[in-house]
Amino acid sequence: MRLNTIINTNSNLGFKVMNDRLILFGIEKFSKVHKGLSGARHFLERDLKSLLDSRNRIAHGVEVLTASKIDQKDYNDYKLLLGDLMAEIIERMLVALNNKTYLKS
Repeated sequence: MRLNTIINTNSNLGFKVMNDRLILFGIEKFSKVHKGLSGARHFLERDLKSLLDSRNRIAHGVEVLTASKIDQKDYNDYKLLLGDLMAEIIERMLVALNNKTYLKS
């Protein structure tokens, strides 16, 4: 099987897009509620949407005009979420590599 070299990354990597990309590479997808390697419990669909909404408000200049600014707690929550996701994705990639699930269609 030959992997497609063109991957549509979409404009934002939300929960559904993340899982679609993992499945594309034969990597186990995430459930909506996930206990991270840090021990934190993440509600991935909600938490990733919140992160993307915050990112988009900042990127498009809305953050400056509104009272909904990212505070230190938000920053720490997003940092923990992304750290857990990156560590878990690396682990899942290694499992997929060892089990050669990327070869299965």
